[in-house]
Amino acid sequence: MSITKQDSQKSSSSNPSDLLLTPEESKIKPLTVFVHWSESRAFDSDTEYDFADFEAKALEVAKTNPLGGYDKTKVTVTFDNEHQHECRLDLGCGGNDQGFAEHCLSTLNYYHIHKNEPDKRWLNDKYHQQLIELINTYALNYTLVDLGRMQIKQVEEQAKAQEAAKEEVKQKEREKAWREHQQAEEAFQEALEVPTWAKGVIVA
Repeated sequence: MSITKQDSQKSSSSNPSDLLLTPEESKIKPLTVFVHWSESRAFDSDTEYDFADFEAKALEVAKTNPLGGYDKTKVTVTFDNEHQHECRLDLGCGGNDQGFAEHCLSTLNYYHIHKNEPDKRWLNDKYHQQLIELINTYALNYTLVDLGRMQIKQVEEQAKAQEAAKEEVKQKEREKAWREHQQAEEAFQEALEVPTWAKGVIVA
């Protein structure tokens, strides 16, 4: 993930009236998403989308991967102060991304959960600290993220149920084939039984 600012001065408050804004009001809002390329056919390469439209499409793309896998998608999100955030989204279920906002929330959650672990010191390096600080300035609708996650969970459960049903059918078919094989084997053995009159001849 890389982060760029077209004008660093625009990301800081130079207007005295900004000091009166609440933390939520002072956050920057995402406006557009430029898709550089995507493994999903739902997106056109080198195309700009309205942020809300992109998020809705991204969620639908994520749903197409309910049992694993994801569609890599490189994007640049532009905010209302011209700040830009470039990253690659892995759109899919099973803990992958469902959109830009969800990607940011997951990044924050991962940081807060693992930041004190000895083997994850990179979470506290200068670059990652800058990333976390920037994400905290983004005005993202996490309610929509939660709703999206609920939809993802439903899709996952449905897909798993379908897979379980398919496996059950296969298991029954295997059991049926085995019974038929056993019956055929028994019939074959019965056909090979030596007649009573011949047993004495064979013994003799």
